[in-house]
Amino acid sequence: GSPYKFGIQLKSINTPSRLKSINLLELAIDIANYLPNKEQYHLTNMQVFSEKNNNKPLEMHTDLRRGMIRAQVYLKGGKDNSGAFQYLLNTHKLNHNVEHYLNSMENKALEKLKFSCSGNPGDLLIFDTWGFHGKTKCNEERRSVIFEFQNIDPKISKDSSKASLDLN
Repeated sequence: GSPYKFGIQLKSINTPSRLKSINLLELAIDIANYLPNKEQYHLTNMQVFSEKNNNKPLEMHTDLRRGMIRAQVYLKGGKDNSGAFQYLLNTHKLNHNVEHYLNSMENKALEKLKFSCSGNPGDLLIFDTWGFHGKTKCNEERRSVIFEFQNIDPKISKDSSKASLDLN
């Protein structure tokens, strides 16, 4: 179902470990092998999303979760009109105090750092969610699977909430 009004459609699978067509836990292991210092992270969340008919981009923001790496695989879409991921390069290294979204002045100052990750089905994106990220509009469908890995060191992720992972 869609939690949004006005025809914007966002659908998610709440328990992706129950999918029978693919073992997402095995895919998570494959993806974890690409993480730097992979032994310092554990899988804390998996989600499958589908979104379309959304003419508004997701503005640049931070998830305010130090020590979290997110991996996203485009299953469908991923182009400029179907939710291409965007990142402000090297902003994960900043000691910022942004509450969530960048304001217009911050957006303007950092605009030159914007990198668009327009991609194809099967492309993998890995990024630090402390840095500023967003996505383009989703007029056409974007379907993706998302994996969250959080640092096991409580000093690094001390102020970060951890999602729960439902295992079938």
